[in-house]
Amino acid sequence: MGTGDSESTIGGIMLDLLSLKSRIYDKQYFDSKTYGCKTYLDADGKTQISSHYSNRTQWDSWTDILNELSRIMDFHSILDVGCACGYLIQCARQLGYDAYGVDFSEDAIQLAWEPAKDFIRCMDITESIDFPDKSFDLIISSSVMEHIYNEDIDFVLDEIFRVSKKWVFLNIDGFDEYQERFCLQKNADVPLYHQKDIVLGHVSIQDYNWWLQRIGERGIYRKDLV
Repeated sequence: MGTGDSESTIGGIMLDLLSLKSRIYDKQYFDSKTYGCKTYLDADGKTQISSHYSNRTQWDSWTDILNELSRIMDFHSILDVGCACGYLIQCARQLGYDAYGVDFSEDAIQLAWEPAKDFIRCMDITESIDFPDKSFDLIISSSVMEHIYNEDIDFVLDEIFRVSKKWVFLNIDGFDEYQERFCLQKNADVPLYHQKDIVLGHVSIQDYNWWLQRIGERGIYRKDLV
């Protein structure tokens, strides 16, 4: 196995990052029947179960969010960055929007609802979002940025804003649900007390103002929903 940025470690074991991503974002991760249950070791070395995924919840919430966004924004074309199984895409298309999605996980796309599959592309957004500038009226990225390593965040944000014609909607999990803020590094050991974060794919958990600063560095105009 080679060295450099293509590798990371869990529990002192060196893993290729591509393999790590594939092992985290597999079919089990996106299985709505089991709510994405995965096991991990807690700080005491005991096996625990983490559950996080529900297609019904995602469907209901996206209908409400799109209706709310349409109240304050004018848009027709949508790109969902980190679309997982395409629930937003299916929902948006049923509401009449021209919606597409990209996701790193081939497993997620295989599990996508059939009507949405033709509008999803497999893509690693830390390498590029392979669309021309200003391709979509609205870019949506929900519960994705906390899955991006700190050293890749600026590039991913730049790509998101590059392909947006008008609007960007970011929903980012913050540190309020956690005991501490943290940014895990690609080539650093992951301690036991962060094993749950790893099985969830969370590597960058920071507070609201931290994210606002990263985004604001791009001169972005902020518009709140409320």
